[in-house]
Amino acid sequence: MDKVQDVTCKFGVLGEIFGFGDLEIESAGAYGKIVFSFVRSPKRLQKEIEKAILNYKKTCKRLSLKIG
Repeated sequence: MDKVQDVTCKFGVLGEIFGFGDLEIESAGAYGKIVFSFVRSPKRLQKEIEKAILNYKKTCKRLSLKIG
């Protein structure tokens, strides 16, 4: 989670109409960019992933303050 740099959604014309698209997760780690194609409701998943990353970073910061 700490290596994720960007989460992006891409839609084609049919994806806009029927609610599916590609979800791209770009990482600074060994995997680089991972693309999940034909995902249902990718905007919702993007928001959930971004929320999880934010919570992870907050938790790490709190733990480092307690330890440090």
